[in-house]
Amino acid sequence: MSSNYVIKLTALGPRVRGLRARYLSKDKLNALILAQTIDDAVNVLKGTEYGEVLERLGKIIDEAQVTNEVRSHVIRSISSLASSVPSPASTVLKSYLMRFELENVKVIAKSLVRGLEGGGSIEGLVNVTIEEELGRRHVLAAMMSVRDVEDLRNKLMEIQHPAGSALDSFLKISKQYPQYNVMLIDTLIDKAFIEYLMRLARIDYSVNKFIKELVDFYNLNVILRGRLWGVSQELINELAIRSGAVFSTAVKIYGESPTRILEEVAPYSHR
Repeated sequence: MSSNYVIKLTALGPRVRGLRARYLSKDKLNALILAQTIDDAVNVLKGTEYGEVLERLGKIIDEAQVTNEVRSHVIRSISSLASSVPSPASTVLKSYLMRFELENVKVIAKSLVRGLEGGGSIEGLVNVTIEEELGRRHVLAAMMSVRDVEDLRNKLMEIQHPAGSALDSFLKISKQYPQYNVMLIDTLIDKAFIEYLMRLARIDYSVNKFIKELVDFYNLNVILRGRLWGVSQELINELAIRSGAVFSTAVKIYGESPTRILEEVAPYSHR
């Protein structure tokens, strides 16, 4: 396999450039950030492909509905791209879609932790499109029938799901750090996603480079947030991915200021 096959794949290039051309402009993004209401946000998106998605949606009920519809649009775009290119590019793209299934795990786990009960409450939070595109309705069925986080962990571990081990770690760590429950779920499942992608690192140089940078970004994010929030190094060691230059450097000086940590890891952000 050539060293940059996935990135330079001829069939992939034009499709990716087409997607980039539809990115929201900087002005649109700034206006979206400053929007005070859902109606304001919808007006900003008029004339974009996201605006078209919301028009098809009709009457907008709440933010969760908007998020779900836009996310479904992105999922279908990536899935369509994956089906139009050969392996290993298709493998990488389909693997990336696991991110959205893991988002379903996140919202279900957080709902269970917060004490929301009833299938209806949870159903409004999950994205069904991702399971349809991946052909994994059995995963959704398993998640929707759980009683609590422990039950969710058990069902996911039974099917060897990436989030199973993440929730297993959560159940152990949260006993000592209950004040960080929501943050722990988000972070540990993000970690599970990156570790899931790490299995693709041997495909070629371009994928390996992307994953290494993703690991470094994740670790830096965890370490800086930990310092700002006063999280113990013991917990940071549980949350970090024990790989990469950023981890090996920053973890040694975790007691230093965030500025000092950034200075030390800066050389690795320009490789």
